Amino acid sequence: MLPRRSLPMLVLLLVCTFASFDVDARHTRRAVYPAASFVKVAERAVSMRDAVSRVRQQTGGRVLDAQDRGTHYRIKVLTPQGEVRIFRVDAQTGAIR
Repeated sequence: MLPRRSLPMLVLLLVCTFASFDVDARHTRRAVYPAASFVKVAERAVSMRDAVSRVRQQTGGRVLDAQDRGTHYRIKVLTPQGEVRIFRVDAQTGAIR
């Protein structure tokens, strides 16, 4: 039988052991997804950098934000007239809407 003072240490050891398994499992799952996303990015004809450059040239404005939405890029621009406009650039064709 264990002394009473050892019980809290044993409980702490068990909690730490199970907590570390959970963290390892989450990191393993996360590592699988980036590889799948690289395939999608490689299929695109237009990169984020190209999309931002095209919108900047078309508007003459300052890009405030750019987001990758999968099939298109969402680019927020401050125009020289002071308007904030949002453009969508198709990731396959480069068409700006």
